[in-house]
Amino acid sequence: MTLLPQSVEDWREFTLTRGPRMAAEAFLLKLAEMAPAEQRAALCGLPDTRTLTRRFEEAWPLRESALGGVPFLTKDLYFRQHEPTFAGSTFLPQEIGAARATSSLPAAFEGDAGAIECGRTQLNEFAFGLSGENPHYGDCPHPTRPDLLAGGSSSGSAFAVARGLVPFALATDTAGSIRVPCGTCGVWGLRLSPDVAPVGDIFPLSPGYDTQGWIARSAGDLRQVSAAVLGEAPPAGAGLWAGDLGLGIPADDLAAMRANLLTEDGVVPIEQAHGPRLVRPHQTRVTDDVGEHDGRQSALRRKVHGSKDSKCVGSLP
Repeated sequence: MTLLPQSVEDWREFTLTRGPRMAAEAFLLKLAEMAPAEQRAALCGLPDTRTLTRRFEEAWPLRESALGGVPFLTKDLYFRQHEPTFAGSTFLPQEIGAARATSSLPAAFEGDAGAIECGRTQLNEFAFGLSGENPHYGDCPHPTRPDLLAGGSSSGSAFAVARGLVPFALATDTAGSIRVPCGTCGVWGLRLSPDVAPVGDIFPLSPGYDTQGWIARSAGDLRQVSAAVLGEAPPAGAGLWAGDLGLGIPADDLAAMRANLLTEDGVVPIEQAHGPRLVRPHQTRVTDDVGEHDGRQSALRRKVHGSKDSKCVGSLP
């Protein structure tokens, strides 16, 4: 049984009572529990100890904020000013250079809510896939079943949250990249709407469908993280809430997003939802017995990378 913080509230209390330096040390201790191969397959862009400690110290004035002192990770499609974004590749920074500005979502979590970005998470290369496979950094394993895959493309985010490294991580979803790994890893996710952020705010896969969001370890953490940047939650049963993240979203669009009603068990039916969606965890088996669509993807991957049959997510949205 670990004495290190796990939930959002654990981290807030730990940082408030122990201070930013010990909070940074706690993150490093949790990181050390992951094997090197797991770190390589799930994480990237980890700051050195001095930089990490400085980030916690610089966030100290916001310690009373909604997520004050809480660490998080960002999928490596989000930009951080003056730092490279690889998007699961080995060469992208050579083509686009370092980011000129930080993406809106991590900026909101840091600047408004007081959370601390502690690194990036890996993904299918360029977010093109739902398996969590990556030929350059290794296939991201399931957090408790290393013989299976985490699912993707937000594989590293789901893995890191499920393993308890951080209570939440930023992710994206174009065609299931939050929903699939949440279902596979047994964690919770929120998918916003494609038009919440401007095109170019993250590295794109399909700009008209790319959707930002986040993954949390529990429903309580998901609600708390969401409220920190989307505003206060409405009364029970009144529907999901949404704020404009400082992006100037028209009031009519926000009203439509808020109008999506929850069912009794707190899940928005996919066929009814047109705005933010809550994703409830369930166990999705990762297996070599793939469907026709995944078979074509595996065949293409074998042709391009010369690899043998590999595990893919067998149950897709």
